[in-house]
Amino acid sequence: MWEKLKEIYGDLFLIATAGWLLAHLILIELYEVVEITETNKWILWVEIGWAVAIIILGIERFIKDLK
Repeated sequence: MWEKLKEIYGDLFLIATAGWLLAHLILIELYEVVEITETNKWILWVEIGWAVAIIILGIERFIKDLK
């Protein structure tokens, strides 16, 4: 039971962290000036893509762990 609970909390943490990262990257794209900036648009889009992939992975793992 404890191991299952750790997996679920780990998945939720992964989703929350990736969402936080994605929100910051989107704010950079929308407003172009945030505390953390990325001047290279290609790198910014790659980072956004990676953040989306991490969120999808976290959601997939979370759903799998709930079953």
